[in-house]
Amino acid sequence: MNFLFIYIDLTAQKNRKGELVCTPGGWFQEGIASIAACLRQAGHKVGLYHMVNPVGHDAFVKAVRRHAPDVAGFSVYSATFPMSSRYARWAKEAGVPLVVAGGVHAMMMPEQTLADGFDIACIGEGERPMVELCDRLQRGEDITTVPSLHVKTGNGIAANPTAPLLEDLDELPHPYFDLFDFRHLVSSQTYTGLARISRGCPYSCTYCCNRQIRALYPNPRSYMRTHSPAGAIGYLKALRSAYPQMRYVNFMDDILHPDEAWLEEFVPMYKREIGLPFLAQHRPGLLTERTAYLLRDAGCYELHFGLESGNQEMRRNILKRGNISDEQIIETFRLCKKYDITTGAYNMIGLPFETMAMTLETIKLNAIVAPNRVFNPIFTPYPGTELHRVAAEAGLVPEQPDYETEVIVDNPGFRPKQVLFVRAYFKPFVDAYRLARRLPGLTRRPVEAMLDRVFLFPFLPYGLLTRAGEGWMDFQAGMKAFVRQRFPWLYLRLRDWLTGKRIAKPTEEGQPER
Repeated sequence: MNFLFIYIDLTAQKNRKGELVCTPGGWFQEGIASIAACLRQAGHKVGLYHMVNPVGHDAFVKAVRRHAPDVAGFSVYSATFPMSSRYARWAKEAGVPLVVAGGVHAMMMPEQTLADGFDIACIGEGERPMVELCDRLQRGEDITTVPSLHVKTGNGIAANPTAPLLEDLDELPHPYFDLFDFRHLVSSQTYTGLARISRGCPYSCTYCCNRQIRALYPNPRSYMRTHSPAGAIGYLKALRSAYPQMRYVNFMDDILHPDEAWLEEFVPMYKREIGLPFLAQHRPGLLTERTAYLLRDAGCYELHFGLESGNQEMRRNILKRGNISDEQIIETFRLCKKYDITTGAYNMIGLPFETMAMTLETIKLNAIVAPNRVFNPIFTPYPGTELHRVAAEAGLVPEQPDYETEVIVDNPGFRPKQVLFVRAYFKPFVDAYRLARRLPGLTRRPVEAMLDRVFLFPFLPYGLLTRAGEGWMDFQAGMKAFVRQRFPWLYLRLRDWLTGKRIAKPTEEGQPER
């Protein structure tokens, strides 16, 4: 069978005039490459239509017909679902017999997905269901009983139970990296390969879908899985073979890695057989001194952490982040500084029940831990998540949000105009409080009090200030993209200088006691 992956790799959001503005992507997608590898292993043909910009009807139909697929598969996200459903209908017009939806939105909202252009929704991981679907199609057998698939029929929807999770990731073939043209990926502009050597997350934060997806499987305790250290090295070797220009690795795993014993085995192998500097993600309060040392020894130059909110009650009771205290967060960033690992902090703004005063706590916590990079996106209440349900019950979001709008949550104490203002000025206020903290005590307190009053002043000209701030943000993003695309060597030099990246490994004298 001929399977075509249609990858809509762009973001779409309405501007202040209500016009839809699309931002091109250009990213490797692990799930597509993994499913493609399994299909090829089973003897099926695969292709990729990688859409980094929207296209019109005729161009889309022509491109799909050129592949002549028996099945077209979309990876569907809530933010681009309207666009995905439109392209799904056009794929049918192009003569594709079956159009399949996978991805988070299809798992969370299968009935909506099937009602809006798709024939099949894949609930759960797609490797084995897609292989079985194509095998049955090739043999002319019934496809309405394939595990994990919800199939639209003339008599309604055949909703099959979700198949068990594949517990040993080493059993999978390496992703079919060659399906993607690495020359045109955004990460390739900085000679960076994107890698994922684990699946799942052990936590149940309310803003995330992990808890809901975990519950779909009959073996939910196996949701968090990792390649063996040897399997992870084999994966990375396959990635380097497909992309020999790779000079950095960006591990996309939620946490690298919660098990120190796994790291103890992995790090020597990584240093010996891969040896590339890398970026990864971890969790505040989970990073130990030994883990920080091991990561740095392996070549980790940057770790990203989810702070999410500086208000401990918000983290504990609304976001369900556990009992991560401010002190644990501060200690996590201190460890990174000790081992010369630069840091990034993720923060969400516009959370349900959030106020400007709570947001100010987030800004001040960032000023204390002083990350090298600060990320502050506006919170999106994705369907099926616990926080979406809580916010909808409180009347803060509609039951069917428009995910193409910038601010979806409408808090009485944190209105959309204030959320947009905070997004534009989050980093400048973090920098201002960091500077204030360096002042002598007698000077510091009045300066911080002045900053408090400015930030919390309810009659600021939010619209005017936000337009100015967003203009500056757009200019910075444009310059960054320009330098990265035209002068990658200069971009890397500047990035390494600004983040303080060090390739040298720590000495044994710096090794903490076990």
